[in-house]
Amino acid sequence: MKQYIFYIFIIILFFSCGNKQNESDAQAKFSEIEQLVNAGKYNAAKIALDSFHINFSEMISFRHKALALEDTLSMRQNRRIITFCDSMLVINEKKIDSLHTFFSFQKDEKFQVFGNYIYYKQTQNANIGNTFRAYIDENNDFFIVKNFFGGLPKNCSIALKVSFGDLYSTTDTIPKNSPARYQFEADGKIIESLTLKNEQIEKFAAFINQFSQNDLFVNYVNSGRYQLSNNEKEIISVSYQFWKLQKEIENLKTQKNKAVKKTIAVLSPSTQN
Repeated sequence: MKQYIFYIFIIILFFSCGNKQNESDAQAKFSEIEQLVNAGKYNAAKIALDSFHINFSEMISFRHKALALEDTLSMRQNRRIITFCDSMLVINEKKIDSLHTFFSFQKDEKFQVFGNYIYYKQTQNANIGNTFRAYIDENNDFFIVKNFFGGLPKNCSIALKVSFGDLYSTTDTIPKNSPARYQFEADGKIIESLTLKNEQIEKFAAFINQFSQNDLFVNYVNSGRYQLSNNEKEIISVSYQFWKLQKEIENLKTQKNKAVKKTIAVLSPSTQN
């Protein structure tokens, strides 16, 4: 009987020491995570907290502390995001205000849902002309338009390729039946209009923006090479900058709003659905 009591005592002592060791390990690890948070190393702290919950799943009191530390971490991350977004919004809104002075706003109330921002060097009579046109609408959609006199070969797809030396960029390939293509008649001539939008034209426009100081050529469906004029390059380049800057402002506002909502959720958990 005494022998059994001895073994039970040893087992109790073993688990007691194990628990103390676990508490010691948990405290040491928790202190390390606190240091990461205080040092502003939020990504590393988040990873360490996730591991903490797994490695010390039975240490309820420490896991409660870890959850409270997660709230602190979330608050600090979101405050950093809000501060960054506010500072960048001030800078970018000044830039967009400056660019706005080079654009006129045009809208036909009868036929248009969204009006268009047109770069001042793009003349009105370019609407049916052979030159490239660009504009941004009120919904911040970016368009590049190219008219082809006589239309394009029947049943052919088309992609525009802009090049400088051995460097080049292409648009998406647009099939014959795409709504981006529209054929009409003006002054007795058949004209096919190609209107490319947003991602369809983004890389093409970015290339022109980057190499606008060089001679740039555009190739398309058996039509030889078309050299972009300085005016066309400027119109496309500045319109692209205007579009990208507005997209960046929209993104900053979205990120700030998300951070604000997360901050409110931490401060008032009862408001969460």
